Amino acid sequence: NGVLELATGATDNDGSGYHQKIEAFWPVIGKGMEFEARFKIADVTECDLIIGLQITDTTPLAVASGIYFAKDDGDALLDFHSVKGSVDGSIAGVATLVNDTWIKAGFYYDGGTTIDVYINDVRVGSLLAATYLPTGAAEQLCISLAFVSGSAGAKTLSVDYIRVCQER
Repeated sequence: NGVLELATGATDNDGSGYHQKIEAFWPVIGKGMEFEARFKIADVTECDLIIGLQITDTTPLAVASGIYFAKDDGDALLDFHSVKGSVDGSIAGVATLVNDTWIKAGFYYDGGTTIDVYINDVRVGSLLAATYLPTGAAEQLCISLAFVSGSAGAKTLSVDYIRVCQER
């Protein structure tokens, strides 16, 4: 019933981040987990974006442990990452973003060995979970979102929804 809009200030590297207050998600062997977000960016080239799950810290653009999508300043490519203790498994370019166009990005952890990545409900790749899956009490995850401008002039991110489901 609405769209969250985040707008940066008018200067380069201005932006904001959001962490859910409770680290409520914890990838567990034997339990499935899925994440999906629908969003759009007004100017896809001139911004940085992180959207997904990560540990709570003061630098949401520098993820130490998490499972998330990222977009770097200077390109329109959406990348997928799963990071455990700064060991990063990634799939580059899972989607090419288009200015002001909605996209659904999601992942499914099968509770075992694989994290499948989906764009607009189509599987586009997978990672082996064992090496890159953040597990353990110190790596409980929260919903996280960070959006920063990559050049002068305000930039806008619109988020229709973020959905996380986990077997208990």
